Amino acid sequence: MNAEPQLIARFLKGDQHAFDELVLLHQERVRQFIFSATRNEEDTHDLAQEVFIKVYKQLHRFRGEAAFSTWLYRIMSNILSDHFRRRKLRDWAPLEGLNEPVSENGQPDFAYRRNWLLEKLPFLSRTEHRVVILHSLQDLPVAAVAEILGTSENVVKVSFHRAKQKLRRMAKNE
Repeated sequence: MNAEPQLIARFLKGDQHAFDELVLLHQERVRQFIFSATRNEEDTHDLAQEVFIKVYKQLHRFRGEAAFSTWLYRIMSNILSDHFRRRKLRDWAPLEGLNEPVSENGQPDFAYRRNWLLEKLPFLSRTEHRVVILHSLQDLPVAAVAEILGTSENVVKVSFHRAKQKLRRMAKNE
């Protein structure tokens, strides 16, 4: 059972504890999403706080036409865009080289592939970067990604396809 609608209703009626519960439901996913873009703990902490402050102030505007998580991702995406624009970065922060683990038999494991992908994200366009994070790493459906980014499903599909092509070329060149 989805507790979000009840928590939102309780909060809108003045129950501050309901908002705390809503934060607890989403704080880990918010932090993961932000960290995947910034790769900086301090920025992640500050931006996550900014996200929840905005949610707190704007929750009365949530209409429930889309899932709460979709609305939340849209807020996170906008805050990240503002963050990087303030820092005058053209794209999301470059990721530093990671020590990718491999399985005991020497084969790449899930962590290796995920870390490799995180390492390559800065080489994608801003839209491709966001689509890969939301669709592949956060496992959101194309329709939700389109809504979060304020674009069409076709743009998401094309961006994802282009990102996969670029990533394949990068893998071949290694």
